[in-house]
Amino acid sequence: MLITTCTAEKRRDPGLLPAVERYTGPHVAVAAARARVLSRSLWFVSGAFGLISGDTPIPWYDHALRDDEVPGWVEAAVSVLRGREDVVFLAREIGVPGWRPYHRLVGDAAERAGVKIVFEEFSRR
Repeated sequence: MLITTCTAEKRRDPGLLPAVERYTGPHVAVAAARARVLSRSLWFVSGAFGLISGDTPIPWYDHALRDDEVPGWVEAAVSVLRGREDVVFLAREIGVPGWRPYHRLVGDAAERAGVKIVFEEFSRR
């Protein structure tokens, strides 16, 4: 699996759209292409929904993950990660403003699930 994060940029269509269609930030296309190259499923760390598949139908929302919310999402993410191998997390560096909670959620869940995460940095071009 390849994990990346949700984006502030989203389609505002009413109703539900698959996460991969709802999120329109620049790194989503990069993550989707990388997932295809690696033959991996695409997953998102969402500020509103935790760790979700790119196929998960979601409504429009406006909420970035906060550090204080991370513990509440870890257990659900552990259940998704448990038993997985070769998990890639495509993200900006942890020190980039706003990215720390996403790193914490993926890192904490992977540690508890006993899964190794390979970090790949997404850099803005």
